[in-house]
Amino acid sequence: MVSINGINLITAPAGSNDITDVPTSYTVQVSTDANTWTMVANSATPPDPQAMITWTATTARYVLITQTGVSVGAYWWSIHEVSPTCP
Repeated sequence: MVSINGINLITAPAGSNDITDVPTSYTVQVSTDANTWTMVANSATPPDPQAMITWTATTARYVLITQTGVSVGAYWWSIHEVSPTCP
């Protein structure tokens, strides 16, 4: 387990013009055992396609990202890359 204080969340590759490939809203939870989860970040608005989502440093082994909104139109959300950031 490590102490993490954020994630680099890339939903669209650099240079992509697809600004719709993002979650409409989301929560981020962390866990040390995959049974007990603590919410560390949330947003009711879409992040940038290459967002850094940060929170107060906490020890975790697992990170759960949940899209909580509904997209209007025929859009979907994909994650191209996720990297933890450590203090």
